[in-house]
Amino acid sequence: MLVPVADAALDYTDTATGYGALASENGGSFNTADGYYALNSNTTGFSNTAVGGGSLLANTMGRDNTAAGVYSLYKNTVGNGNTADGHAALQANTAGGEDTADGNYALFSNTTGNHNTAVGSDALYSSTTGGGNTALGFDALSANQSGFGNTAVGQLAGVTETEANANTTGSGNTFLGFDSGPGTATQLSNATAIGADALVSEDNAVVLGSPEAQVGIGTSAPHSRLQVGVPSTSYGDYLQIPMVTSNSGPPARQCFLPSDAGRLVLQYDAQKVRTTLWSCSAAGVWTKLAQGG
Repeated sequence: MLVPVADAALDYTDTATGYGALASENGGSFNTADGYYALNSNTTGFSNTAVGGGSLLANTMGRDNTAAGVYSLYKNTVGNGNTADGHAALQANTAGGEDTADGNYALFSNTTGNHNTAVGSDALYSSTTGGGNTALGFDALSANQSGFGNTAVGQLAGVTETEANANTTGSGNTFLGFDSGPGTATQLSNATAIGADALVSEDNAVVLGSPEAQVGIGTSAPHSRLQVGVPSTSYGDYLQIPMVTSNSGPPARQCFLPSDAGRLVLQYDAQKVRTTLWSCSAAGVWTKLAQGG
C-alpha cells in the first residue's frame, strides 16, 4: 500500500508517493519520488526524479538526477546530472556527475567517476573513480576500476574470457567486438582491438580481427592475412611503404629483435639516383630485395 508522506516540508513543486519518500525535504524543489524511501534524505537537492524502492535514498543536495529501479543511485549524495535505469544501477555513486547507467548493476561500484556511459547489465560494474568511459554490452568493461577514456562495445569487450587480462586501470583503449580486449595482464594505454575475439597486447597498437582473421582493403573476400585490392588491368590500387631519402642503408638497431623480421623500407639515394628495397631478415640483418640501376 502506498503511504503518503506526513512530515516532509514539501515544496508545492514536489511529488512524493510511497512510505518515506522525500521525508527529509527542506528547501528542494521540482523533485519527484515514487517508491519506498525514494529520495528519503533529500534536503535541498532539486529537479531529481526517483522511481523505485530506495532509489536516490541518500541524496541530500544532488540535482538533475534521474533514477529508475530499485536501489538505483542509492548512495548518491551530491552528484549531479546522473541517469540510472535498472536495478542497483549506479548504486554506490556518491559524488560522481554526468554518468549514465542503463541496465541492472550498470556502473554499480562508481563513487566519484564522471562522464561515464554504461549500457547493458554489469557494464562498467567495478569502475569506481574512472571517468569518460563508454561501455555497451553485457559485462563490457566490467572489471575497469580507475581507467579512463576507454570505449568497449560488445559482450565481454574489455574483459575477454581471460579475466586476468581484463582492463582495470588502463586508459584510452578501444575494444570493439564480442570478447575483444587486452591479450596481456599488463595494463595498456591507447591500444585498440577490433573484431570478435580480437586481442591487443601492446600500448599504441591497433589489431584487426582474431588471430585467424584475414584483413581485406578494397575487397570483401580477402585470401591472405592482408589483401589490398583485387586483380585489375588498370593502375590505381597501390600499396605504399615508407620512403626514406638517405645515402646510407637502414640502421642495424632497427632490425635486431625477432619481432622486427619482415620489415620493409624503400631508400632513395639522391647521389646515386637509385632506390633500394630493404627487408629485415629472420637472421636480424637488413638485406636488399631489389635495387634500381
